[in-house]
Amino acid sequence: MSYPNVVTNVQDLAPLHAGKLMGLTYTSISLSAIGAPSAVGAVTQHNGSIGGWRIMFLLSAAIYVVGVAIFVIFGSVDRQSWAKAIEDDHETKMQSSDSKQSKINYG
Repeated sequence: MSYPNVVTNVQDLAPLHAGKLMGLTYTSISLSAIGAPSAVGAVTQHNGSIGGWRIMFLLSAAIYVVGVAIFVIFGSVDRQSWAKAIEDDHETKMQSSDSKQSKINYG
């Protein structure tokens, strides 16, 4: 995964929940990073030749293809409705507090 792509996508989808989403994203990335050496060891232990590494390459490619397929079928680049309602409410409160502050007479 590319860091700028992940950060930008999370900020676009749900800015108010970006911290939670980044936590979930990096948890899954970390778990994958922990499991990858074990998978490589299990596959290449008995077959350390080019055939074992070919299996690992195909396994990695299959993981990426499944991820792309899930995104194409279920994914969206639009701001999510569960984040939009909260954000709109927050923006409304911010606008009303700004208008109250502009009406204060300091003199």
